[in-house]
Amino acid sequence: MEVMEQNRKECTGKKRRFDIYRKKVANIKKHITTHTGEKPHSCPVCGKSCVRKQDLQSHMVTHDINRPVYSCIVCNKDF
Repeated sequence: MEVMEQNRKECTGKKRRFDIYRKKVANIKKHITTHTGEKPHSCPVCGKSCVRKQDLQSHMVTHDINRPVYSCIVCNKDF
């Protein structure tokens, strides 16, 4: 019982609650961009904008001259 009580105090400390609250605020701010059309992450090379930072990172690979190029066997479009 004493160990459980000690763990409960550690889990409900002020810092822990603040971290959870801050996470929820960050999540709602990201979610709101789906309604506003805001795209805060933009490519420094071509200017393409993305909602998510991860999407911009994936896009940046398209500017890498050392990346392998794959061609469609039907239309010859490069990817």
